[in-house]
Amino acid sequence: MSNLVPFLRHAKETLSSCKKVQVVMGNEACDLDSAVSAITYAFLLHSLRAGREDSGGGEGEGVGVGVVPLLNIPRRDFPLRTEVTYWLGKHGVSQEMLVFRDEISLHDLHQKGNLQLFLVDHNILPAGDASLESAVRYVIDHHQLERQVGAGADEILLEMVGSCSTLIAERILEENRTLLEEDEAVVRLLHGTIILDTINLSEEAKRVTPKDVRVVKELEAVLSTPPDRTQLFAEMTSAKGDISSLTTEELLRKDRKVVGGRQVVVGMSSLPLRVEDYLQRADVGVSLEQHTGAHVIVLMGISLAGNSVERDIAVYSKDEELRRSLTQYLEEAQGGLLQLASMDTNVAHCKAYQQKNYAASRKVVLPLVKEWLAAKNL
Repeated sequence: MSNLVPFLRHAKETLSSCKKVQVVMGNEACDLDSAVSAITYAFLLHSLRAGREDSGGGEGEGVGVGVVPLLNIPRRDFPLRTEVTYWLGKHGVSQEMLVFRDEISLHDLHQKGNLQLFLVDHNILPAGDASLESAVRYVIDHHQLERQVGAGADEILLEMVGSCSTLIAERILEENRTLLEEDEAVVRLLHGTIILDTINLSEEAKRVTPKDVRVVKELEAVLSTPPDRTQLFAEMTSAKGDISSLTTEELLRKDRKVVGGRQVVVGMSSLPLRVEDYLQRADVGVSLEQHTGAHVIVLMGISLAGNSVERDIAVYSKDEELRRSLTQYLEEAQGGLLQLASMDTNVAHCKAYQQKNYAASRKVVLPLVKEWLAAKNL
């Protein structure tokens, strides 16, 4: 029987029963990689702490310290992450076992000196959480380094692999392999996430690295019956693309990150369908206009067929100057890195493109948007 579920149930009690709390927090998009990384790395920390206590080595900082994986979205948004709800649910992790961002006050914990923060799948805190910087103890990420030199964190593990779950799995294999050998649910959570993130280890998609391949093989070696990767990828892609119950506005919130400049806020929504198809929805104009919290909305779409990938992108803003400035920047950035080709749309205040560089995910586009905000002093 999996020990993961009892750990998650106990973790919720930790918030009121422990003097100090180690919170493992994923990024604000809370995609599958972010959620699984937070849950499994917290499980590793918990197992290592329990092992030290069992061996009589629990004195000092570890006394009265609990570990909590935190999904960095409000609870109401969890059903929008269809691949997350599906994959966690398939392995016995239900919504009621999890802790969400609107259910814990990190700032209160920090002010009381009771917070130790571990960042996974991102390496910099958003502006609203900047005051938590001194609580950051460790960072594990596979995105471009954005942290300032000397800013918080006792240690940073950053490597540009295809999935943060690859780095988490590697740490577990190195630090407590028994955890995987005794808990197949953890192995399958990590394995499936890496397969999804790397487009089934596809060289064509240009997201996979030798380490992703090696770790997948090591995880499969632990399993008594490894899954067929092609079937697994199709299963997870289907879950991610199941938007049948989501409204046009909910799709904007499904996988969204927010980038803040000095005065301008940009919302970046990754869609589980092509932008071209999304923009044909009858109520898309109203949904974009009423979507709050951002001056500019960047839509990133994707279409997966087998191991092939197609991408497109759009910029929406009622402020014509902001829209023109950002689209021009994305067209020209790094010598036309994104390889954008303009495409027609009937949606007002919106400029759309086919993106010929299909390897450029949000992990690539997000830094470009931040560069634009900085360059224009926005």
